[in-house]
Amino acid sequence: MRFNFLCTKCAKTYYRDVTKATKEKRAILKQKSGTKYGICTDCFREEKMQENEIKHREAAEWAEKQGLPPLEGTDGQIFWATIVRKKLFEIVKKNKNHSIIQKDLGEIFEAFEKEIKNETSARLLIKTQEGTIESMERYLTYKDILKTRDVVSPNGELWKVKFIDKKPINKVWIQAGYLSWKSCEWNAFCEKIGIGTDYFEKNKPVTYINNCAEKPEDHIANYRHWAKQILSVDKRKKGGFAFLGNFLGIRTKEELPANSLIIEVCKDNATLYRLTEDGKREIMSRNIQKMNEIIDKAASELATK
Repeated sequence: MRFNFLCTKCAKTYYRDVTKATKEKRAILKQKSGTKYGICTDCFREEKMQENEIKHREAAEWAEKQGLPPLEGTDGQIFWATIVRKKLFEIVKKNKNHSIIQKDLGEIFEAFEKEIKNETSARLLIKTQEGTIESMERYLTYKDILKTRDVVSPNGELWKVKFIDKKPINKVWIQAGYLSWKSCEWNAFCEKIGIGTDYFEKNKPVTYINNCAEKPEDHIANYRHWAKQILSVDKRKKGGFAFLGNFLGIRTKEELPANSLIIEVCKDNATLYRLTEDGKREIMSRNIQKMNEIIDKAASELATK
């Protein structure tokens, strides 16, 4: 559905699609149909071009005063990147000293500001034009300034820690993705270990692969399979319910902390493993009818970890 209007600038007839407009908005536009209302696409584009010309001129003058280097790229890229660069500096200036943001993201803003002062690629600046933390991190990662490494925390969790110039920064997320902040745990973690790179080198994760990862599809489909990283044991429960922890994929590789306790079940057999830097070390294997023995052994292993 669309209505026609007369452009208020050039008086040319233009059409506007109202299919996605709300019922109230559609009623208003219907009344205005055939009259002078809004501006046509051509006039809108011309207005935007004039606005961008002004922004470009102001940004170019500002860049010259700041002593920033000339940009490289096509004429169109340079035109737009000149505007983007000024906007990015304004975003950094507005946010980097904010008391809440500074606690967790100050290092990102500082590194980003330092790097774009010398950036000459119009294409890279345009790719970062959103001015979000995520776009800044992508830029710094591309420039090999921001690096992410898996690190085992004191409580056995696997964290993705971000580094700038070999210094860990405060923004730390849960392994599964960007799910929740871990700032409080991270601050306590740093206080405990003293932010040294030695710790991170010694606590690299280990790759876990299930024993049945390479088995045929009919083997996986026809027999019971599951595996778990055991974090604790509830001896009041029976069978697999006694093992509290994270389920692991049968065919996928998993990055886990060294010394993790693993249980694998295949068909009617359950096997307990200790994950080491050299691979899995079998501790005990039993028929699932004797799962209580595995439960007792797992509890004992966790107690002496």
